[in-house]
Amino acid sequence: MAHVSQGIRLQSCRVARYRTPFSSAMRDECASIPMIMQVISVVGALMVLIAYGLIQAGTWRELDAGYLALNIIGSLLLGIVAIEDRRVGFVLLEFAWAGIALVGVARSIRARRAARGL
Repeated sequence: MAHVSQGIRLQSCRVARYRTPFSSAMRDECASIPMIMQVISVVGALMVLIAYGLIQAGTWRELDAGYLALNIIGSLLLGIVAIEDRRVGFVLLEFAWAGIALVGVARSIRARRAARGL
């Protein structure tokens, strides 16, 4: 079934992996997917936490590009994991977090233009 979407294959891998001990070939093929999601979630969480830590330490300000970039990318990564896990509340939280950071990007661009007198 080459035409089956990736989401359906992921779901069938989970079912096969937990349902029967006779699906060892499928188990090996699908075992790396949860690990990839774990790595993505840890990287995303670290990005958001590092950004927050640096702003609290006074190293960055709220409109610094690094702070905004870490927040946006980290929250999008966490949002992807939330979609995969079907966690609606976390999907909302992470994409709202990324949206709020995008508002910060717009504010930063306006502030830079105003400082240059454009």
